[in-house]
Amino acid sequence: MEPLPYSGHREVRRNRIGESYVERTLDTDVSGTRTYAYNRLGYRGPEYRANAALTVFTFGESDAIGTGLEFEESWPARVVAREAEARGIDPSDVCHMNFAEPGASNAYIARSVLSQCGVVRPDLVLVNFASFDRTEGIAGGRAYPIGDWLDGPGADAALREAPEEGGLRARLREQLDRGRHYRAFATGRGEIYASLRDMLLVQFYLRSEGIPAVAVCREREKLDFAGARADAVLGPLLGQVDESFLAPFDITWVAESGAHGVDDQHYDARTHDALAERVFQFLHGRIDDRPGSTIGARAHARRLVKAFYDEMPFNFHGAVENSVEAVEGNAVAATYPDLDAHLRSSSVRRVLELGCGAGWLANTIARHYGTTVDAVDFCGKALDRAREVSRVVGTLDRTRFVEADLFEFECDKPYDLVVSLGVLHHTGDPAGAVRHAASLVRPGGHFYLGLYHAPGRRVFLGILQEIARKEGEEAAFRRYRQLDRVHRGDETLLRSWFRDQVLHPHETQHTLRETLAWLEGGEYELVSTSINRFRPFDRVEDLFAEELTYERKAWNAIVRENRYFPGFFTALFERRELDGADGM
Repeated sequence: MEPLPYSGHREVRRNRIGESYVERTLDTDVSGTRTYAYNRLGYRGPEYRANAALTVFTFGESDAIGTGLEFEESWPARVVAREAEARGIDPSDVCHMNFAEPGASNAYIARSVLSQCGVVRPDLVLVNFASFDRTEGIAGGRAYPIGDWLDGPGADAALREAPEEGGLRARLREQLDRGRHYRAFATGRGEIYASLRDMLLVQFYLRSEGIPAVAVCREREKLDFAGARADAVLGPLLGQVDESFLAPFDITWVAESGAHGVDDQHYDARTHDALAERVFQFLHGRIDDRPGSTIGARAHARRLVKAFYDEMPFNFHGAVENSVEAVEGNAVAATYPDLDAHLRSSSVRRVLELGCGAGWLANTIARHYGTTVDAVDFCGKALDRAREVSRVVGTLDRTRFVEADLFEFECDKPYDLVVSLGVLHHTGDPAGAVRHAASLVRPGGHFYLGLYHAPGRRVFLGILQEIARKEGEEAAFRRYRQLDRVHRGDETLLRSWFRDQVLHPHETQHTLRETLAWLEGGEYELVSTSINRFRPFDRVEDLFAEELTYERKAWNAIVRENRYFPGFFTALFERRELDGADGM
């Protein structure tokens, strides 16, 4: 048995099945400087070899086929070479079949995986899932890829060049019109539903067949944004994605500026080499997206979040005077009563805030509670405002603002209190971030944590992001203004809150139960939480039951009462004294 021959929409490849040949142009690459060699089955690369020591199948779109590159420069070919070397296999005893198709949709990719792997069982499968807004049109019994290129001049040129005989030009025009209609309809969650269906189909099929596989996704970040995780349909589906199958990065994350190749659209050999290295490391378990061990997800989240806050930091007032007024007003007591009570105790002398932003909380604590505060953030614009406010309110001698990645911040002496509010769910590795923050607390000290709450946040995100998707950002901002009555007096401040709460490029949502599991081991004890409005509790299990009621509470607040309810919870933990500890 051998793989099925090419049956896609490209006439020249279908017509030349059974012969090997070379062409000098492909897709957008018309430079004539690259060699595109096809085997007798119609696929780019060497001939199929039965009984090879290593057989690898590649599926995907133009990134996978290597548009603008020699075959050996493409990331799948480089992964295959690394894998053969790791297994001690002679390169001449490797069979690499690349079934990728420029412009392919995820439906085409899924269909190819199931049909080819159903005929020949490979030793390894590499998948490069495509952009989510691609689909297929059917003409003359064949599927034609339809995607984002429809909005450019290429579509008009294709129409001009298409022959009128047999109604081919009319059929092409119809397909283009249908494709444009689909893209207008599918933009948003619809396109994610369709692509996630295809991705899960591939994942579960390969798993059921016991075929090792790794996949990269052309728009990986769309699977991580808050609205997808909170969506009633997408959320459970995303929970089915196998962390050992879908890598936590894609080619755009490893590309450097100016990394496009000869056709000025597809990535160059350096980028493919970097991606191949990441894929190989992920394949062998050295890059992971699971809590506590992620590398790629942390780096990507940091890049997205930093760019977002560099444009406008969170909780950013329009004028320094307004920032100073907010510090002087000390809203800690009203908003976080358990934190206020703890700060007033004699046990707190040194405080660390991770993710301090424009410095409201750090300056407030230093101003009103007589403590020294180290405050860390990676946004220079926010820290400049924090220092400016510090000078005005007179806390310069008690505050130290540090520009750093919170994962990289270390201390010579642990703190009496570590605080992080609304930050760690933006890191790409919230579990690892929580553990790192907690490790900076001295034995007997406390950790105050605030995270987005999964049950309570679904309603808020669903309503506001649906408005933004259907009616635009300004319509969502108007609805947000109706809910947020606290920040209306400062337009800049209100806008910064809206962006953070509704338009953030990366967030995750969590539960108290989940957070306690991250701090397992008995070293940390829950003291209080906003889940039960900071009341004393006898059993932590009762809190788990109470937090399940928060989706209904959010619905009542936002829909029935027109009241702000973004879905957020806090928890105060004590780090227990260790046997023989001197308190440091």
